[in-house]
Amino acid sequence: MKNTFLFILCFFSLSVIAQDHAIVKKINGIVTSSGRNLSIGDRIKIGEIVDASGKGSFVDLEIPGEGKMRLVGGVMRVKKVEKTESIYELIKGKIFTYLKPDKKTEKRLRIYTSEGSFAVRGTKFVVVKEKDYRSFLCVCEGSVEAKNNFGVNGIVHENQEVEFSGVDRDIRSKINSRDMKKLRAMFKKMGL
Repeated sequence: MKNTFLFILCFFSLSVIAQDHAIVKKINGIVTSSGRNLSIGDRIKIGEIVDASGKGSFVDLEIPGEGKMRLVGGVMRVKKVEKTESIYELIKGKIFTYLKPDKKTEKRLRIYTSEGSFAVRGTKFVVVKEKDYRSFLCVCEGSVEAKNNFGVNGIVHENQEVEFSGVDRDIRSKINSRDMKKLRAMFKKMGL
């Protein structure tokens, strides 16, 4: 009996430490995951599709590695969620993301769109997918590696934004201070 109790306690402790899910922290509007309405405290696991595409809808998630993510007016798929690596696919909408930098353990966050991917190791950034064949990245802090489907990649640094499509072979970089102010305001609303 004592051994059974210890086994259960150890199993529960390991499952908490090895966070394999994102946790819903805030919801506005109607947000669903794989057909069910989400509530604060719900866990989003690998393979689930989160839909916050209704007008004015968004969901705030706590992600492994002391990260936060806000999906606004969009749909995303959770592809991998582990303590050291998380992968999400943005189908449409906007994802505002914060991942705390940590020199001791290298945490990785990758967001895919149909045009390419964005890899992070501690930063604040936004990925936007509102038009077919176009993705947009804006980095508010840190840096993000952007890579399109043709293998062209580059590092986008703080206060830079980049847009690329699934048919262009290049990645165009630009800076627009008006857009940057709006995006920083959203992070402030998230408490970051």
